[in-house]
Amino acid sequence: MLLHLKKICGSILILMALHPTAAWGVPLQETGDSLAWRSSVESIESGTEEQQLEVHFIDVEQGDSIFIKFPNGKTMLVDAGDRKAGQKVVKYLKDAGVSSIDQVVATHPDIDHIGGFLEVFTHMGVKKLLDSGKTYTTDTYAEYLKLIALNEIPTQVAEEGQQLHLDADVKVQVLHVNRNEKENNPASIVLKLSYGNMDVLLTSDTEEKNEKRLIKRYDVQAEILKVAHHGSATSNSQAFVDAVNPEAAVFSYDQANDYGHPVPKVVARLYHLGTALYSTAESGDIVISIDKDNYDIDADPYDPGFEPGPRQG
Repeated sequence: MLLHLKKICGSILILMALHPTAAWGVPLQETGDSLAWRSSVESIESGTEEQQLEVHFIDVEQGDSIFIKFPNGKTMLVDAGDRKAGQKVVKYLKDAGVSSIDQVVATHPDIDHIGGFLEVFTHMGVKKLLDSGKTYTTDTYAEYLKLIALNEIPTQVAEEGQQLHLDADVKVQVLHVNRNEKENNPASIVLKLSYGNMDVLLTSDTEEKNEKRLIKRYDVQAEILKVAHHGSATSNSQAFVDAVNPEAAVFSYDQANDYGHPVPKVVARLYHLGTALYSTAESGDIVISIDKDNYDIDADPYDPGFEPGPRQG
């Protein structure tokens, strides 16, 4: 296990159109070692142990699924892989002692992100759902909507800038979403989680044009980056990875995928920054345990086969 330490530095519109409340019966809403040692001593002296933020990158092969457990015990699931990944996601959550999820986020309606929700919605409780609002004409998307209605899952359409209030110590903010995009990927919900001095950026399948907007509007710097669109060439521009400047980056993809993910130039951009690279294809499920000043990753970084650059900053 590798310990990475950071230097401490000083609305509803689309859903109402698709499935009115009267028909659905669904309530809609508007809307270094020394550091680790010191932290332990402070916890002992105060009589409390600092709780951790856990970010689980579930290996769903060619897709995304991220389970988050907050310090206060609440839970969030961001995407659920494709249809065949659903059973794996449900088992993973139940093995973790989870029977009901406090917050589900469906970043966009591509099957490799929402397909697994068909199993999740059938076999687990869901207290709230945040949806991108982007519609899609597929059987999987239609079944997704049907199960939301059948299970009366309270559903909200995401708005840029909104915060999800799950834990008072963790800020969860929507940095991007756009249901009016013609294509699904640029419509993706992008989330940033901030816990003390640690930041995690979850980029879903957002694309380069969205990255430019993100850089202009927000502080996107983060210690941990979920690499956008499985390492696609349409995302992860040099300007964006420079702005994020992550210490660790996680790729979620299938080793035998037909898309060439991750593309070598994206891997190189991150590796030449000195970023430690992790992959669900190489390591399987990856769990990152985070406290307010450091984090631990339960996997070894993989070697892409070329020379890394020095850490920037």
